[in-house]
This record gives sequence, structure tokens and C-alpha cells, in this order.
Amino acid sequence: MAIEIRNEWTCGGMHWDWTDDLPQCDHCGRNAEETELSSTAHSGGVICGDIECWNDYMMSNVFTDTITPTEVDVVICDICGDDERNVYFTADNQECDDCIEDAHTERQVNELLDK
Repeated sequence: MAIEIRNEWTCGGMHWDWTDDLPQCDHCGRNAEETELSSTAHSGGVICGDIECWNDYMMSNVFTDTITPTEVDVVICDICGDDERNVYFTADNQECDDCIEDAHTERQVNELLDK
């Protein structure tokens, strides 16, 4: 009986043995006997440590949606200066909910004190 030593590779739930093709980098094609490989976040993806392969992987799979700024008008409360979205125009000012409620409460207290 002869015993032969063969390689098998596993990573990220993937498995290759001597009956399969060697695992290889999806970007440059180098195999597991030529370089160290890692699995990627995408199912079944394999990548080596070469910077060009990483850049290609990142540009293809990670940097896909560009975040762009959009200018919006934000109304500032004239009383407290908060830049909330619940600022309303009153007869004299632009006031937020809290300032309108505080003014209402203050009027109620003054009315009670006058009586």
C-alpha cells in the first residue's frame, strides 16, 4: 500500500481537493501553489494579496455607489436657533415646536397669574 501526500485547500466554506482545479485569484489567475489566496466577501470569490488585484476587487465590488451631496434649505428657529425640520412660520417669527409650546405655556401661566 502506498501513501501519497496531496494538498487540499479550504477557505470561507469553499473546498478544493486534488480532483478539482487549483483555487486561483479571480483577478490575476495565479493559483494556490504560486501565491497565498483569501476568500472574498462575495460567495465563491478568491483573491491574492497583490495590490493590483485588491484595487480591482475594491473598484468592482466595494466602491460601486458614489455618495453625492445635495443642498437643502433648512429653516432655523428665530427663538432658540435650532435647525430642526419642525420649524413653522408664525405671525412674527419662524419657531420650532418646542418654542411654540413654551410660549403657549408661558401665556397660560401669565393668564392664571393675572386672574
